[in-house]
Amino acid sequence: MEKFLKQEIIIPSSTILFSIIIYLILKRVIYRIFSIKRIDERRKNTIISVFTNIIKYIVIAFCGLIILDALGVETKAIITSLGVAGLVIGLSFQDILKDFIAGLFIILENQYAVGDHITIGNFRGKVISFGLKTTKILSYTGEIKTIPNRYVDQTVNHSIENPILILDIPVPADYNVEKTKEMLTEVCSKLNSEMSIIKDKIELIGINSITNALTEYRIKVQVLPEKEEEARNEILSNIKIALLKHKEDLMIN
Repeated sequence: MEKFLKQEIIIPSSTILFSIIIYLILKRVIYRIFSIKRIDERRKNTIISVFTNIIKYIVIAFCGLIILDALGVETKAIITSLGVAGLVIGLSFQDILKDFIAGLFIILENQYAVGDHITIGNFRGKVISFGLKTTKILSYTGEIKTIPNRYVDQTVNHSIENPILILDIPVPADYNVEKTKEMLTEVCSKLNSEMSIIKDKIELIGINSITNALTEYRIKVQVLPEKEEEARNEILSNIKIALLKHKEDLMIN
């Protein structure tokens, strides 16, 4: 009777209870991990659901095997059959599995998310779709490239940090240095109040190089992601206008 209670009731009941506790703990851990990741809410919920379902089925499988073993069922044959089936499935869908695993690592390492501007290989653009199998990128010329996640390598994310733009401004060597610096500072100050795409103030660093014909001044500014060219054009255009306007005033007398 005691042996019957142990095999038929106590072991199965304790196994089920233990499995439920393990499942709830792992589910909580997964939720905590993805709660701190930079992922939109819908995608986060989808990923959490995928992981919790995977864990649920694994826990159910192990729980079932332990209970069957306690009831005297030969589980070695079942495990062997599952192993063979898993091998066949793995060989048949190995590319899909590679994409899936690569997608998980992209998420866990927080390499990029939908809306980020990235470069993968020689292709640069905005991530418009990301799944566990593929990543879709929209280039600035309107092309959409679908990349299997297993081929995602050496990713550059341009959206995590705001890029710093360095501009070297060549002016004739016979321009007065102090007056030129004053003029450039005024232009920078004006643009700081007008440009919405800059993250930090435009700063005149000073003289970068000097030759017989030219004096080169360096300007630094931090801009919003993917706004480098727009900022470059705006700053250089304003400096060009100012140089032409104050040409006579800047000449060394």
